Amino acid sequence: MDLKRKRIIFVNFVAILCFLCIGIISTHRWTNQAKIPNQRIKNHVQFYKMDEIYEMKINQILTGDFSTLQGKWKSNPSLEGIQFVIKENCVWYGNQRYFLSVKGQENSGAVALERPEIENAAPFIFYPKGTPIPVLLENGQIDRTGIFDPTDQGKDRIIMAQTILNKELIKSVTAYHE
Repeated sequence: MDLKRKRIIFVNFVAILCFLCIGIISTHRWTNQAKIPNQRIKNHVQFYKMDEIYEMKINQILTGDFSTLQGKWKSNPSLEGIQFVIKENCVWYGNQRYFLSVKGQENSGAVALERPEIENAAPFIFYPKGTPIPVLLENGQIDRTGIFDPTDQGKDRIIMAQTILNKELIKSVTAYHE
């Protein structure tokens, strides 16, 4: 037998041996994986109730973390309303920038935010979803039940007001998170 033929037989033998080894290894790997017991991994997702989420959001804002307020806020577009952007601890209102600080929590559950660089400025009052805005009625009474609140209580809202307003004024100065 000549040397060239011996080399071809040897190369074919090595190739067949490699394929056999790969086949044995892959078969062994699949059969061992099939023997692994099927275990259920416990789910560690925490679910919160709406009142817990509300409380966390309020606590976050009261500690000076305004991240839940970040973004565009806009009042009803059909009215001559307001629009502004909150980014970190700043309010961008037109071309003006104001810094936010926490003034305190209102009796209604809302949070008053002030702009300390403006003396006697109306505070921004954050009303989370589900919290009614107090309304000044025509007879001089103040409704805190939410029955006369003209805003969408299903959304977070910010109102810029020094005092309690009537329904029409509340509609025009209430901004919603976009």
